[in-house]
Amino acid sequence: MAKVFVGLGYSIGGRLDYFSISSMYPRVMERDAQRQ
Repeated sequence: MAKVFVGLGYSIGGRLDYFSISSMYPRVMERDAQRQ
């Protein structure tokens, strides 16, 4: 999971943005929980 978020950070912003990842992570986890 961590590698996926790091990859998104690099591809979207061109650089690793820990703030964006940390703020998005809980929301993504909720989406995954709802899917399952």
